[in-house]
Amino acid sequence: SGYRKNGKELVGKGIAFDIIHILQEKYNFNYTIVAPQDNVFLSSTKKLGAKDMVVNGRADLIAAFLPVMNSFHEEIVFSRRFDTAEWVVLMKRPRESAAGSGLLAPFTTPVWILIILSLLVVGPIIYLLILVQAKLTRDDNNKVYPLPACVWFVYGALLKQGTTLNPTTDSSRLLFSTWWIFITILTAFYTANLTAFLTLSKFTLPINE
Repeated sequence: SGYRKNGKELVGKGIAFDIIHILQEKYNFNYTIVAPQDNVFLSSTKKLGAKDMVVNGRADLIAAFLPVMNSFHEEIVFSRRFDTAEWVVLMKRPRESAAGSGLLAPFTTPVWILIILSLLVVGPIIYLLILVQAKLTRDDNNKVYPLPACVWFVYGALLKQGTTLNPTTDSSRLLFSTWWIFITILTAFYTANLTAFLTLSKFTLPINE
């Protein structure tokens, strides 16, 4: 509900004024719209609100849909409820979900740096340990895998991919299984934290004041 200017007079519009028009036809009265300053309900130090206009006798009634507040019952009388409505707040979508940066939220920046470093370092370490073990034992059954294969195994394990490498010695099997266990724990923590982040996200509201 609201009003519009028709020359010097104000003409009401909306459901609230439709109800006033029904009452006007039934009880045969005329009315003049007096708008509060800046269309406010409560008064401030410089503006007279609609409530105080009724209390002070400057207006007979308020034609608007207002929330029923118990603290105002001593000064004004509310009519019967004609309808109920829900109040919603619209705001800009949080940047975290819009930009997709929420995928990095489960871990902090130092953790991501350590994960990247481990991907770069573990592959060469596995290759060197297998190479040293093969030279020290001098066993013909020891198979030294090339460096690219070791690096690809480390990266593929992070993505839960299988490998064609088949370690034959206990030391190489221990290295491979240790990395697999680490990746399993890492992905389990990441999945759990990401689920909690998407379910119970606490974004900063885009409100400055």
